[in-house]
Amino acid sequence: MYIAAMLASAAHGAFFRPRANMVGLHDLAIVKTVAVILLLALSVADRSLPRIDRAVRERR
Repeated sequence: MYIAAMLASAAHGAFFRPRANMVGLHDLAIVKTVAVILLLALSVADRSLPRIDRAVRERR
């Protein structure tokens, strides 16, 4: 979580460099949307998740 906070802060600094405006906000929203889509795709493609789920259920 610490790394994610640093990346988010760097993104804010990059897009709101001179001042906060609508263009920077929209560009930041596009970058964050692309990041979310990539992370979602990685999660869906992760083939180890069903094994982890089974292991957790067996412990209960």
